[in-house]
Amino acid sequence: MYYIDTCVYMDLWRKDADPKRQDAAKQFIEKCIDDQSTIYYSGFVLKELWYNLEHADFANARALFNTINFEKLIATKQDRTKGMILRWDASPDLSFFDCMHIVLSRNTKSMLVTQDKPLIRHAKWNNCRASKPEGLL
Repeated sequence: MYYIDTCVYMDLWRKDADPKRQDAAKQFIEKCIDDQSTIYYSGFVLKELWYNLEHADFANARALFNTINFEKLIATKQDRTKGMILRWDASPDLSFFDCMHIVLSRNTKSMLVTQDKPLIRHAKWNNCRASKPEGLL
């Protein structure tokens, strides 16, 4: 089970992405699909993609999230409170959305997959497994 951070999807779809990171993102997501692994995502991921991708690329993203391997998580009020507390503790390293990625990943006991080094560090400090996609290939 994996919770994939927005930056991995951005590496997959952005035209200006680093080729090595783009390849790692593609290989990792293909591996998850081939292995029939559950991939969690949230409205926080969708919102970040909506802000950062062109319309056609966002439509492709939505199509991927509708496949069988993907399961949407809904943050509860308690999750949001935990995210706000974590954000306060992590300041200024992480955004509230990053903190929510940690909370939701930890709740599902899934691996948080990201290229963001501060996010990996804070996830591990908060009992959440985290890794870069290339580390899981």
